[in-house]
Amino acid sequence: MSFSSEIKQELARVSPEKDCCVLAELSALTQTLGSLSLQGAGRVQLKYTTDSPTAAWRILWLLRHRLKMKVDSGVSREKRFGGRFVTTVTLSTADSHRLLRRMNVLKPGDRGVDEYQGAPRRVVRRICCRRAFIRGMFLGCGSAAAPEKGYHAEFVVGEDGRARFLQRVLEMTDLRASVTQRKNRAVVYMKDSEMISRLLVSMGAPRALLRLEDVRTLGVVKQQVTRALNCDQANISKQLSSARQQVAAVTRISTLAGLTSLKPELEELARLRLANASASMETLAGMLKKPLSKSGVQHRMRRLQAIADELTHQTPTVYVKEETP
Repeated sequence: MSFSSEIKQELARVSPEKDCCVLAELSALTQTLGSLSLQGAGRVQLKYTTDSPTAAWRILWLLRHRLKMKVDSGVSREKRFGGRFVTTVTLSTADSHRLLRRMNVLKPGDRGVDEYQGAPRRVVRRICCRRAFIRGMFLGCGSAAAPEKGYHAEFVVGEDGRARFLQRVLEMTDLRASVTQRKNRAVVYMKDSEMISRLLVSMGAPRALLRLEDVRTLGVVKQQVTRALNCDQANISKQLSSARQQVAAVTRISTLAGLTSLKPELEELARLRLANASASMETLAGMLKKPLSKSGVQHRMRRLQAIADELTHQTPTVYVKEETP
């Protein structure tokens, strides 16, 4: 099952607290899956068509169990849906008229004939209704990529005006989304993982949220481990480079003057370095007969490097009297 299907099944089980939320959700489902047909004498009939069994079940549940309306439903295989099974939910003209009025899609006209006023703003005045509206939009035209593959959620709305309206409703719920055009259809989308998490919370999908957060947490841990490994690798590379330079310096001293020409403290460290070419400063410090700090070992190594450099450019000299810390 896809992540989108998991979300929709979870959303279909949400029970709206108030009738206003039921109407807000149905308003979104009507915009995305509904169609109106004229029946004569000013009558209209509302029908929902969807290839999503979850969305169809949700529409039936809201109409039958929450609004107590009688509806007809049927399933058929439709060529225009790629041969998939499609569910249709049809209301009577009386219930269609009543529902459209309650959703403020129709309003009384001057001549006693109802007028169509498009997407109503009244259904999203309350925060609970805005969340229900967003839930209905996702059930009708939403999808989300599996978090393991990336962060992306979208609503393929169709009309630019409806897309902008949905974008404003999302913004009113503190959710940032963008609008783009894809094959002459308006798409409202999010790519920020934090916004998608908040979207799932707003719609009422805590299980989907937990899956998303698990993936996000795992991703953060992987990033931290990768950074630590990269840092360790960089430190190791730096340490090995320094060790090679130190071994080369001690080798030059041994060749040009002999290690016995050094003060005992420097000779001891020089021989330890040759015997432990890749050891760290801390390791070398622990090998000395007399305890010495890391900075002390580094200071002696710099003295050895200076002696090697001087021997390379000058006549060999015995450094028996060289003072050390």
